[in-house]
Amino acid sequence: MADQDATATSWATRTGLTALVIAGLVLGTAPAHANGPVPNACLVIENQTSNGLTVRLDNRLFQGDSWKIGPNVTTILTLADGSPIATADGDWSIYAPTGSWRYESRWDRDRGCNGSWVYTVS
Repeated sequence: MADQDATATSWATRTGLTALVIAGLVLGTAPAHANGPVPNACLVIENQTSNGLTVRLDNRLFQGDSWKIGPNVTTILTLADGSPIATADGDWSIYAPTGSWRYESRWDRDRGCNGSWVYTVS
């Protein structure tokens, strides 16, 4: 009987821990929006964590596209040909770990951007 109780407790513990990990992964990614009247602004991701992350876009032109960002990296999101992606309507809608937005008017102008929205995860 003691073996059955230990097995049941062990199974419950593993199941509970698994549920917590899954919930943490799901809750760790949320929609984030940069709103501003800045057409042709590019998107830069600053990952200040020691973990990689995935950013998925929800904008009309790039809906469902995703990028994997390495740890401790700041990068502009680009198309396969290396050209930066830019928002036509002045805002970005992404799914990513919780972070903060800022607009940098001078960033990436040499790449044809009207500045860049920077999303920082730290």
